[in-house]
Amino acid sequence: MPRPAQLGRLEINFMQINPVEVDADSALRYAELGVDRLLLYPLPLEDPAEVSAFLEKHADLPR
Repeated sequence: MPRPAQLGRLEINFMQINPVEVDADSALRYAELGVDRLLLYPLPLEDPAEVSAFLEKHADLPR
């Protein structure tokens, strides 16, 4: 059954907390499955150098 237009877009947030690698291919696959927003968190957050490295590593993921 199609979603009624008056409800607007269905926004799905997926937040992965486990240390699972997310690359460009897997990010695109999430999008194909209907995920509108994929949130990646650098865990643990204690070491600023590790957080910076995490952000740089994932900067080129599709938007």
